[in-house]
Amino acid sequence: MKNFNIISSKTLNILIFTFPLMFILGNFFINTFVFLFSIIGIVYYKNKLLYFKDQKLFILISLFFIIVLFSSFLEHVKNDENSNLVKSFLFLRYLILAFILRCMIANKDFNFKSFLFSCLIFSGFIAIDVLIQSILGSSLFGFKSDVWNSGMFDDEKIAGGFIQRFAILGFFFIILFFKNKNKKLFFISFLVLIIYFLSILASGNRMPALLFLVFLFFLPLLFIDKKITYRILIFSSLISIVLFLIIKSSEQIKVHEWSKRWGSFYAGIPKISKISTELKREYPELEKYKNTGINFVNIPEVKEFMLGYDLYDIFTGHQQLYITSIDIILDDLIIGRGIRSFRNTCKEKIHLPNRSCQSHPHHLYLDILNDTGILGFFIILILVLFLSLKNFNKNYKKINENLFFFAILASFLIEFFPIRSHGSFFSTSNAAFIFFLIGSVWGLNELKLKKFRKNRFSFNLKNLKS
Repeated sequence: MKNFNIISSKTLNILIFTFPLMFILGNFFINTFVFLFSIIGIVYYKNKLLYFKDQKLFILISLFFIIVLFSSFLEHVKNDENSNLVKSFLFLRYLILAFILRCMIANKDFNFKSFLFSCLIFSGFIAIDVLIQSILGSSLFGFKSDVWNSGMFDDEKIAGGFIQRFAILGFFFIILFFKNKNKKLFFISFLVLIIYFLSILASGNRMPALLFLVFLFFLPLLFIDKKITYRILIFSSLISIVLFLIIKSSEQIKVHEWSKRWGSFYAGIPKISKISTELKREYPELEKYKNTGINFVNIPEVKEFMLGYDLYDIFTGHQQLYITSIDIILDDLIIGRGIRSFRNTCKEKIHLPNRSCQSHPHHLYLDILNDTGILGFFIILILVLFLSLKNFNKNYKKINENLFFFAILASFLIEFFPIRSHGSFFSTSNAAFIFFLIGSVWGLNELKLKKFRKNRFSFNLKNLKS
């Protein structure tokens, strides 16, 4: 039985080591990871999964999943054609993922160093592959370069997002590995961060490049130790200046075709005033086309005259998506329309001007509000804030635990950065990553509580002896 326990804990850590690799291989492999991790975790921990040291966190995360189920059920009852009820039940796999990660960390079975190392290895590999593709015109796997350089992701334009996401976690392995070697730490960190940023820039993914700069800004704020903070602050400032000079002076960046995309990126930033103005407008003459599936530009009288409508320019398309999303949210503000519902509900609004329809609103907050309303949104927001702030000022006993928390916290800040455009919160890759973070910080919180209670007991025992 002892050997089985050792093998099981090692198996879970081996699976965790491959977690970044699953995002390279695709959604099928991510789902396979979640399935295997869940089965092994349930068999290994059994009743331990249902023992919680902090009931508030358990209630919060459980409430969010209940709202996902309830809102999806209501949409199923009201409109069977838009039903995603089965998907809402399948979404529970991420709750199990978070439970097992919490249990692993609370029971000291999680290998922090190994996981951060895997993030560094896989993100570094993709970064180098993208740089090779942008310089030589072909990646290590023979994929040709174009406006985008996605390396082994080929047609999927997600290399920059992958690098940005796992580079943040992997960077903390460098701090952990070289913690007692200041000169080597400074030089290697400087080199690695420049490689990461240039590779994200070369990928053509604009938002990940911006978010990586935001990470450099947040980096010094994560450390409580003043000496570390000052060093990191100087280091981050130096990196930011160097990267700015590289961007400004590089002729390739100026003349490269995707530089035009940065112009459209800036121009396409949604304007709050325009969104607000459009949402206040009423179009009674178009009400007869509601739920017909006819797009505004295809309405006969609109096509013929195009009079009386203030149509916004389409750059990235985010402004139109945000208007559509907020319009839908206002219709079902409390509970939302159910999981992955935007692709169907957006069709209810396309008869109006300045609306568009896609699979999701391209913003994390709007996606949560669309699917679970303000109830689900505030629960997930409180959960994230509670996990982050409750742990922030608590020093863990080991530096591995401290750095792992800072790595997870940095990822939290970037994942939930308010102005970022984002894929669907409920998609396979995003949900797996986000609930991996939630389960990890949840486990660190229970680890802290365990140590606190142990220390408190020792203190009382000494008092009794005296």
